[in-house]
Amino acid sequence: MSERFRLDGRVALVTGAGSERGIGREIACVMRLAGARVALADLDGAGAHRNASELGDGAAAIQVEVTDPASVAAAVETVHERGSTTRRTSSRILRRRCLCTDQYH
Repeated sequence: MSERFRLDGRVALVTGAGSERGIGREIACVMRLAGARVALADLDGAGAHRNASELGDGAAAIQVEVTDPASVAAAVETVHERGSTTRRTSSRILRRRCLCTDQYH
């Protein structure tokens, strides 16, 4: 990972991170590789847990319904409780694909 893209000491909340092969999972993986602790959020809580467990320490899962403001607020609050700085990323708005290395597999 490039030294220009370091996220050490940061916490990232990535939505859409429950799919086995989705861009949300890949974004979470890249952010973890860059040093961030990541919260993988998805309506598919089991999928988010699976992906978080693959990333190991520094990754957690949150079940969230992104169309429900209360659900999103609860997810953000949970992430704030786990870390002081949050970087929110929605995989739905990103166009560029990020590929994860095999470091966590």
